[in-house]
Amino acid sequence: MTEEELQLFRDSDSWQATGKPHQMVWKVRGTATERKWRLMGCAFGRTCELRLPDPEISRILTLSERHADSSVSAGDIQAALQWLSQYGLEPHSSPERTHCAVVVSATLTMKRGEWDKHRVGRILQVHRTREDRAILCDIIRDIFGNPFRPVAFDPAWRTEHTVGMAAKMYDDREFAAMPILADALEEAGCEHADILAHCREPGVHVRGCWVVDHLLGKS
Repeated sequence: MTEEELQLFRDSDSWQATGKPHQMVWKVRGTATERKWRLMGCAFGRTCELRLPDPEISRILTLSERHADSSVSAGDIQAALQWLSQYGLEPHSSPERTHCAVVVSATLTMKRGEWDKHRVGRILQVHRTREDRAILCDIIRDIFGNPFRPVAFDPAWRTEHTVGMAAKMYDDREFAAMPILADALEEAGCEHADILAHCREPGVHVRGCWVVDHLLGKS
């Protein structure tokens, strides 16, 4: 994949949905941390949750997000996996429920680099339209940034204000203030075009957003 192809996944009117998220995952798989993998899976799971609302799925995804940042008990993980195994196999389960169960289960069990073609295939079975799959590509881009343009983050940009804003968005899982964060970063001396554009341009932001992670010292 070239940098031009990466950008086309967002910009081109002729963008073809089939397989593109899988190609993007494959591009970043060698450098991603286990935490980033888990949060990507959680973000994918949240998109399933919007289609198949269930308070237990929401609770398990919150557990998975905690698992990405810190340890959770083996008992909690096992109980969640057991519930998911039934969720996807009940007689009235739709194929979408089964795919969702596999995706959410992976957020609890995967190790670094294990978001493979099989799991990506499951998420693509739930998200079949061009618009749906564009959102998946935006999630990958939000978490991993542009692998062709790694960013050196100046510690001077981590002011009390910028870090506080980033922490609140991360904790609340609410990223509407990203354009305001861009203004705060500029006030702190940041002139990096990619960082400011990522904060200001419309698109998806999730836990694991590469700009927010840089501010919070997460990898």
